[in-house]
Amino acid sequence: MEFAIHKVLHGDVHEYVVCHIASKQAALRGIVPDDILDDLSNTVEERVESIKTGLNEARWHYYYAAFDNKMIGRLIFGENDDETQPKTGLIASIYLLPEFWGRGLGRKMMDFAVEKLKSMGFRKVILWVIRENARARRFYESYGFAHDGAEKEDIQGEKLLIHMRYSLNYKN
Repeated sequence: MEFAIHKVLHGDVHEYVVCHIASKQAALRGIVPDDILDDLSNTVEERVESIKTGLNEARWHYYYAAFDNKMIGRLIFGENDDETQPKTGLIASIYLLPEFWGRGLGRKMMDFAVEKLKSMGFRKVILWVIRENARARRFYESYGFAHDGAEKEDIQGEKLLIHMRYSLNYKN
């Protein structure tokens, strides 16, 4: 059985979006309102066009994880646009289908993103995680990320979600 990470090409985008929706729905069920998560399935074509546009932009790097040639996860990273955080990379999205959780594949995806961002000259990496997402927070903390105190609010339907910024400084 073989695990690999591949750059997303235009022909991969539809499957990439479908994989992302399924993995996001599983990861955030019970955190984000069900109607919001269920509605993601109605946005496939819109998301496909957005990703295709993004593939042509230099800021974001789109990759997918595959296991035995099946797409099982999504990874997006690039330059953080917050001017108060210079030389900082951002992991914008990292998701795996739930049947692949707990196998060390998320760590391999994180290793890949962190090393790519380091090779691009970034001194640290940040990401945002919903406070209630205990599973993701444990994963990021076990990797070495720490909440740096920054938070932002997001309203999903009737629910207020707090996103926490986690940071990882590169070891020299």
